[in-house]
Amino acid sequence: MEYLNRLEEVSSEFDQMIRALRGGEADRQQKVRHWIVTWLLIPLTSIWDLKGVFKKKTVNFAPAIPITAGTVLVPIITFLTGVVWWKLLIALLIVGYLISFIFIAPRTMCTFNSGYFRIAAYASFRKQEYDLFHRTLLHDKETFYFTPIYEYVKLLATKDTSAKEHVELIHNRIDTFLQQEKSEYLSEIKSLKDNFREKEKELKQAIKDYDNELQLLFEDSNNLHLGIKHIVEFLKATNTALYRKKNKCFNIADITHMLSCGITIYELDDQTKVLKKKYDEGTSGASPQEIPLSSRFATARVINLKTVEEIDEPSTGRFVVSRRFDMGYDKIWVVNFHMDESQEKPLFLTVSNHILDTNEVMRMIHSMLLLKQEVDEMKGVS
Repeated sequence: MEYLNRLEEVSSEFDQMIRALRGGEADRQQKVRHWIVTWLLIPLTSIWDLKGVFKKKTVNFAPAIPITAGTVLVPIITFLTGVVWWKLLIALLIVGYLISFIFIAPRTMCTFNSGYFRIAAYASFRKQEYDLFHRTLLHDKETFYFTPIYEYVKLLATKDTSAKEHVELIHNRIDTFLQQEKSEYLSEIKSLKDNFREKEKELKQAIKDYDNELQLLFEDSNNLHLGIKHIVEFLKATNTALYRKKNKCFNIADITHMLSCGITIYELDDQTKVLKKKYDEGTSGASPQEIPLSSRFATARVINLKTVEEIDEPSTGRFVVSRRFDMGYDKIWVVNFHMDESQEKPLFLTVSNHILDTNEVMRMIHSMLLLKQEVDEMKGVS
């Protein structure tokens, strides 16, 4: 039977390894030649098979190959290059010795059937293998080999029906064990896959959240740059208005230019409780001439409610932002800023937002209105 032949081969190989390990352990207990000395001498002793003096085993010639090859190459290289032969010989012997000492000798001392096997070298260079074999195969009071297992299985397989039934039972138990192991491994693999999918899902969500956050930051950055642009334009227009004031040509149109939107200005008549239109610049001119405080317009609400600002939406997408200003000569003005949703600059400068404190903009507008009132008073305009 095929499995018996295979078991016989495996048993023979493992028993050869065990005998080598036990022989090495015996040598070490009897303190037979330190393995480092063997390591140093292998590149040289393997040339003359000196190992056979101590151990009657087939010797591996591999450690001698680099030195032998170097010696053979000396006359060839000397003939081709004219190099002094004895210097070349010494150099090649040293190089060959080092190659054998570093690369070939350790592997030879760790090969069970090399003839140079040393258990201490094996324990040093292949410690993990040595520890495993020492724990499982090398017991001080027990002698274990694989060949008896092969012989026992062979006996069971070739005996009577009862023995064959035992073999069949063993096979079934092995199959059951393997199936159970397979089931456990598959269950563990499934658990790992589920965990992986969960982690993958979390990672995708984290990436999505990161992209959203990045998009928000990008939008905030764009809004900030746009806001800075609007503020710079506002400051430039304010500077121009001040020069126009110096040159005696300042008017409401300059304030309109500062905010880039239409403006209507109403003055409160305390006696009649009516807001009377004083200026209308940059609008369609449809704003009423008078607005009573009892009306529902933002212009009246900002007086009645004493709020900072009030906003009307006369039609979809169009806005009127009303602001109250205390003027000189005990006057109260209400300034209406007319704009639509496409006008980003006036919306940014007049409606409170998270980037700009519009109160500072309104302070600037207030100062310009005071200048305009002063000009009007000097001209006698009421």
